[in-house]
Amino acid sequence: MISKTDITGIILAGGKSRRLGMNKALLTFKGKKLIDYPVCLLEKCCSHVIISSNQPLPLHYPVFADVIHENSPMVGIYSCLLQSKTPYNVVLSCDMPFLKEELIACLMARIERNKIIVPVHHAELMEPLCAIYPTHSAKSLLESMQKKQFTLHDYILSQPHSVVFISEKMKFWSESLFANINSPGDIEKFQHA
Repeated sequence: MISKTDITGIILAGGKSRRLGMNKALLTFKGKKLIDYPVCLLEKCCSHVIISSNQPLPLHYPVFADVIHENSPMVGIYSCLLQSKTPYNVVLSCDMPFLKEELIACLMARIERNKIIVPVHHAELMEPLCAIYPTHSAKSLLESMQKKQFTLHDYILSQPHSVVFISEKMKFWSESLFANINSPGDIEKFQHA
């Protein structure tokens, strides 16, 4: 069984969102900054929390900038895996405020040696920005980026991985579980979700 001390939480907080015109992580949603949602979640299940961002953030966690200049979440994951001191890492995007502790626990319970653990829902839709990556994945991520292959979905399929099917039958399920906040319209749409 994997313990909290074996896992680092990595939050992808990128930088300026083209659609929002500001750092999405600092956007207020339901009275909290978007980045506060994954921080609260990861504090409960990880011994360390680190953040991927190319801009300074007003948080007391280490923030690491991209080490490769390419606009892709893959770069943020890679940059933080280089800093991780644990064998496994829960990677969460900062724009998914409805993720739940039970979901993270479900993924952690499925950790297998050297495998990426990724949730799948709704007609096999994979969620690579809410997944567990072994720290050694940094090597294969770099190889993928060197080949100019930046799609996380394709990368995961090319690696040892295990999928966790998330469905309506699970107690923690909600329609908005994996919803992203990408625009002012999304803020309005999910304000009462």
